Amino acid sequence: MMYTLLGFAFLGFFGCSSAEFALDEASAWDTGEALSEYGPDISLRMDIQPTGDGYLPQSFQLNNSSWKNLVVPLQETVRVEGTIVGFDSNPYGSFDTVVPGESEIPIEAYVEISQPGTINGASTNTNEDSQSTPGSFSLNIPAGTGYQFSVIPLDPSDLPFFVSTNENFTQPATLLDIDLGSGYPVYGQVTESDGTPVEGAFVRLIDTNTGVEGPTSTTDDDGYYMLRATQGDYSIRVEGDPLKLAWLPTVETELIFSEDAEFSNVNFDMGNLSTIDVTGYVFGPNNEPMGSDVRIRFTSLNLDNANGKAIFETSTSALSRLQEDLLPGRWLVEFIPENTETSSVAPLSQIVNINTEGNLGDIILPETVLLNCKIRDVNGGAAENALVVLKEVGFDNQIVSGWTDQNGDIEIEVSPIDLDVFISPANTDLSSAITYIPFNPSTDSCDRFNLETGDIFSGRLDGPEDAIGYASISIYDEDDNLYAQTLTDESGAFSFRIAF
Repeated sequence: MMYTLLGFAFLGFFGCSSAEFALDEASAWDTGEALSEYGPDISLRMDIQPTGDGYLPQSFQLNNSSWKNLVVPLQETVRVEGTIVGFDSNPYGSFDTVVPGESEIPIEAYVEISQPGTINGASTNTNEDSQSTPGSFSLNIPAGTGYQFSVIPLDPSDLPFFVSTNENFTQPATLLDIDLGSGYPVYGQVTESDGTPVEGAFVRLIDTNTGVEGPTSTTDDDGYYMLRATQGDYSIRVEGDPLKLAWLPTVETELIFSEDAEFSNVNFDMGNLSTIDVTGYVFGPNNEPMGSDVRIRFTSLNLDNANGKAIFETSTSALSRLQEDLLPGRWLVEFIPENTETSSVAPLSQIVNINTEGNLGDIILPETVLLNCKIRDVNGGAAENALVVLKEVGFDNQIVSGWTDQNGDIEIEVSPIDLDVFISPANTDLSSAITYIPFNPSTDSCDRFNLETGDIFSGRLDGPEDAIGYASISIYDEDDNLYAQTLTDESGAFSFRIAF
């Protein structure tokens, strides 16, 4: 595989005064005491959405430091472009005549540049512009270091995929030409324990270091698949076609493709795949038929005779009926009703054992509960115009939200399950922070829905030539929970509070 990188011109960095602390894009912020009291596991991300066309959205990582008088240097936009080529074993689209393949043929491919854990980056398909050169791509990203660059072939797809890490794109223009070559064959057969071939299973390689997934090979009627790869460390995964073979367990194994290897043969024994017909009817809290408005997610906890783990979804029929083929074993079944403003039906989870009998009977979904809460500010007064967001833990992480009235009161229907509650103070309340509260309406009282003071976070967004005014700033944790949100003023300055 050939990889050529050319850069043009130099992107300069800018300094800051001794009274300010400057940040490099996607670097760790050094903030010492402010985070130490919350423990070593706190990791936050600052997402910036600039206005206008001057800068792209970009992220900065926050680990440990002082949160005041920060200067956040937005990075200029740089362009990365190039061409993807590879070996085409069937250049003329016909198998009637035996012809040699051709090298360095332009390839239709998915190209992505990203900084893991941030919003920095972009993606595209080659040939996206009908006027462009075949196999070419062009992406605009914020200048920075530590990027991940990946290429997944689409047509032809029987080629190796490409992943490169720790790429630095700090120059106004970078040219990348990638030759995927032909790679080496990775092949095998997917069968049941008795040798019965498994047709229609998806098989793909996954880069061990990055988690990037390569193209998919579908097993034929004899259970055989074929992939191509370059030497490296992979895992190879078998899973079901979600439209035709959703219940098939996922099985994954390591594959170390050594430098002296010219092929790899990996076979999969899926175990006994005999299924049981599972049926049932789903009703609402008042025994009303739910029709086709309920999605059902099956997650295997333990399979009796098959290998691997299965996770898939289906839905009830118009007659409220559940009917699905399941492998014998122990399953977590989640019933997720359609989330509408007028719905009063909550989700439900059950653990079921599927052995020889697959009749689940009638499933009655619970009713939502009505919360009447008073939200108080840091002084104990009514928190007027506060935004209350309640996110379900598990299921689909569905969200309901509402605003408090002038008395700090809110009335809202929620599911009687574990919830993550986020309370955002009104824009005029500068003494309170977005406050997070874990909550279960079945066991907890919302009397403790009180805003917290938090810690002040302040600074300025700067560009190479001017301040960045009216940009949106959001602070998230590693689970994408929102901890703070604000806009910079005309001079690029910002100030808000964070509470944990």
